[in-house]
Amino acid sequence: MLQQLGSTGKLFLLNIVNQNWKQGRTPRAWKNAHVVPILKKDKDPKELKSYRPISLMSCTGKVAERMVNRRLYWLLENRGLLCEEQSGFRSARRTEDQLFTICQKIQGGFQDGTHTTAIFVDLQQAYDQVWRKGLLLKIQRLGINRNLYRWIKSFLHERTIQTKFEDKVSSHHTLEEGLPQGSALSCTLFLIYINDLAKEVRCNKALYADDLVIWHTHRYARQSASPKVTKQNLNIRLSDQQLKKEEHPSYLGVQLDHRLNLKKHAANLKRKTMKRLSLIKRLASTSWGSDMDTLRSLYLGYVRSVLDYNLCVQASSSKTVQSEIDRVQNHALRFICGGMRSTPTAACEIHARIEPLGLRREKATLKMYERTQRMNPLHPAKLLVEN
Repeated sequence: MLQQLGSTGKLFLLNIVNQNWKQGRTPRAWKNAHVVPILKKDKDPKELKSYRPISLMSCTGKVAERMVNRRLYWLLENRGLLCEEQSGFRSARRTEDQLFTICQKIQGGFQDGTHTTAIFVDLQQAYDQVWRKGLLLKIQRLGINRNLYRWIKSFLHERTIQTKFEDKVSSHHTLEEGLPQGSALSCTLFLIYINDLAKEVRCNKALYADDLVIWHTHRYARQSASPKVTKQNLNIRLSDQQLKKEEHPSYLGVQLDHRLNLKKHAANLKRKTMKRLSLIKRLASTSWGSDMDTLRSLYLGYVRSVLDYNLCVQASSSKTVQSEIDRVQNHALRFICGGMRSTPTAACEIHARIEPLGLRREKATLKMYERTQRMNPLHPAKLLVEN
């Protein structure tokens, strides 16, 4: 609706934003959110934790937030204020950067005959637990002041929510701490809040928003933990609490393992994509979706998009694991082309105009290498490639 405004309407809206910017404040209506609880899949509707809160805020206010966020983010990147280990909510950064970094470090350790011990940290309710006064102090320490600081301070002050369920709306409730959900500005503010964490953790680390992994590589595994070590497990404690060992830790959607062969991840990937492929088969039985072009488009958008996630990491797995993933596409190719099991895979690939997954993995690896050449000289992935 706002995009369809005429020049007069857009100018009027711009004047409102500029006036609030000069005054260093945001209207109260922009700081109120209607929270709609959405029941999570396969969860008990009687449990409060079974619902995901979705915040609906003023569209006009969100336009102003994006304008302020663009200025704030440019300032952070232009001055080099964000740590290089952080890839979340940043342009030209991807999840595969972090996965590539840790996986390459582990594989380098395998070749050097060393052990890598990694700790995966999940910060619960990270957005809701942000200390606003501490955040404002960190913003000032970064040299961000004047109108930008005053506007952000007003943006965070006296925020309210109302719960909307069916046709009923609750009274206003003031939020003392935390960042507003669903705001583009909240992502950048959270990066500022967590930015100094990288300096405090004095070992190898990778951050993607609030997903943190820290690791240490040494010839002896005991050097990465405490003096007490057994053949089964390492005794790693944090604040007098024993950390639980995870055989297949999940990081940014990829399940890792102690040998980094990705068998567990490949099995989950195959199960997920075959389930999606079965759904496409049901759609293909209808009168409107049985032609090859439709099936090809459905496969590329609904199935191969899942297989394409983090191809660089897949490229480092064993040939056996890669062939298991390839079977999903081989099965889909014969289904799309109407071929038999004995039909050569290469013939189906040419007929359906779908390139082999092995070729896509090679291309993704080359693209990753090319991207690192344009990264900041201090970026961990660039340093790894150069070494």
